Order: sequence, then structure tokens, then C-alpha cells
Amino acid sequence: MSADREGEIRTTYVGGLASADVADEDLVLGVVRYEYDFLDRSVDRNVPALAPPEELLDAYNAVREAAAKDESVPDTDDEARRVAWDGVSFRERYLNYLDRAGPQEVLETLRDRLDNGRVVWLVCLEANEAFCHRRLLAARVVDEEPAHFSEIYEPPESEQDPQVALDDFDGGESA
Repeated sequence: MSADREGEIRTTYVGGLASADVADEDLVLGVVRYEYDFLDRSVDRNVPALAPPEELLDAYNAVREAAAKDESVPDTDDEARRVAWDGVSFRERYLNYLDRAGPQEVLETLRDRLDNGRVVWLVCLEANEAFCHRRLLAARVVDEEPAHFSEIYEPPESEQDPQVALDDFDGGESA
């Protein structure tokens, strides 16, 4: 590793690691609450202290499952995630969790690695970054304000502004 190499925080999900540009000297950290053999084989180490707390994951999963069954929610997995993310105030609750002493100690260690020129990968199981804690964590590591999911998530066309569709409707009258 060159002495002038700048540290960087990167994120992906386990399935995305195969196509990610991970160098041998990069530190690849799982940030998953529970242990999985496939995760352990894919990362240098899992750090559950940086994963969302169990009660937040349980609440999120319960609302996501209910939203997936709710006929008023568009029939996409991402829409169920969006409902759950908002419904349990995931962003706020996770960021508050990261402010606790234990996670703060781990964050300081990650910042030290970056200051020493290391590239650190944060890896979890969620493919859609909009509804994933790793982007919030990555922003917190580098002391940035994390983006709101709505800044990076595009809903399906059926969920976009219904007024646009009404404006295009001519009432069935012929010209």
C-alpha cells in the first residue's frame, strides 16, 4: 500500500462484493446484527455493534411484512421497504443508536483506519441502498449528514404524482 493512498469508505451488499473493486489491502467489514456463514466467508470480520439494534430490525421487519400484505401498498418489495423505513423511523432511530458510547468507539476506530489511508468496505445483506443502514453508517463515519432515502429512491411509475396522470386525462371526449 502506498503511503500517500487516501482512505475511503465504500459500501455494498454481500451479493455485490463479487463485482466490487476490492483490493487485497482493503478492510471488508460486515455490519450485520446476526452471524451467517456466507457472510463470514465474504468479509474480513463482522461488526454487529454497527448493525441496527435487534428491536429496530424486528420492528422494521414486522412493518415490512404487513406492508407487503396490504393491498393499498403497491406490490413491490421496495415499496414495502419504504413503508417500513418511514413507519418505524428507521433513519432517526439508527442514527440515535450510533450516538451511543459503544458504536462511537467503533466509529473512531474506523476513522483511524481511514486516516491511515485504508479503504474500508461496509457490507450488509440489503441490496437497495435507499433502505439500508450502511449508507447512514458510511456518512456517519466521515461526519457527513446522511441523505434521506427520498433523495436516492425513485418510486415505480405507478407511484409518481397522480395529478400528472389526471392532467393528461381528457375525460373520454373525442377531439
